[in-house]
Amino acid sequence: MNMAEATFLLPWLVLIPCLAIWGYSLVDFSETDERDMRTFSRPIWLVLLVFGSVVGGSAWLVAGRPRPPGVRRRTWFGGDMASAARSASSRFPAN
Repeated sequence: MNMAEATFLLPWLVLIPCLAIWGYSLVDFSETDERDMRTFSRPIWLVLLVFGSVVGGSAWLVAGRPRPPGVRRRTWFGGDMASAARSASSRFPAN
């Protein structure tokens, strides 16, 4: 492969995955019920997805789309805040 072929293919190797992420995010967004969305409301996500393109699509996949059933939110202490407070108070007793 010579340099001319490589410079011709490079934009396509970047563009195609970016369009795939953006397209998947738009389709996933359109099929998601507003009650299941995380972080923002539907109009804000729509603006982020349309004008943010790949960045907006990646944000949707990370922070907006609903979690699959049975997947719990990770916490720092492996439980709820009450158990975290009890754990901290047992390790660091007040004087």
